[in-house]
Amino acid sequence: MWNAAYFGSMAAVRRRGDAAGGRAAGGGGSEAAARGLDLVAGFGCGVLATCFNAPFDVAKSRIQSQLPAATAGATGDSHRRYHGTLSTLARIAREEGLAACWKGFQAKAIRMGLAGLVGLSSFDLVKWLLV
Repeated sequence: MWNAAYFGSMAAVRRRGDAAGGRAAGGGGSEAAARGLDLVAGFGCGVLATCFNAPFDVAKSRIQSQLPAATAGATGDSHRRYHGTLSTLARIAREEGLAACWKGFQAKAIRMGLAGLVGLSSFDLVKWLLV
């Protein structure tokens, strides 16, 4: 989910930047301005992608955190509270409110925004070295 949102939004941002006079379009945009746009876009697209990905991470964490001993019923049978991703998200929204699907969002958004910025810069550097 994160990759789809990140790379899709990055492609759209770069197309718009190029259409507005960026370096690829042969416009008058400076190299420094293009690099600045890439850094801001890398961070922003990383945060945007986290908006879409965060609920799925919350569901995954809830499902994985279930220990058989902690969820055993009175008869000793293992009864898991969370099963599939979508049913887990529905249960969290119903029992804790929709905002609970984005628990821990701020820290993750900053981390993934920086990861998007570094990843994009690294990709561009390697592409430049290979060309």
